[in-house]
Amino acid sequence: MEYILITLRLKDREDIDLKIPAFITGEELFKVLSIIIGSPLAQNSKIQAEPLGRILDNSQTLYAEGVGQGALLTILSTEKVNSYEYI
Repeated sequence: MEYILITLRLKDREDIDLKIPAFITGEELFKVLSIIIGSPLAQNSKIQAEPLGRILDNSQTLYAEGVGQGALLTILSTEKVNSYEYI
């Protein structure tokens, strides 16, 4: 199994460095992150990836979306219509 090292950014928390499978989907990643941070993430959460500079498709694997070693993943909530904010 291929792994990638990423940094996860959440609102009001320190960045977290993680080693995760490259073939995990955004949806699966949210389940794992909920366990790590000890609280569920919003159903409408999205992942913004840097240096890709875009929001990922939660149904695709990180590998398919082009997320590579050292990526910064920021979890966003879409609670506000047509805008994003950190969660």
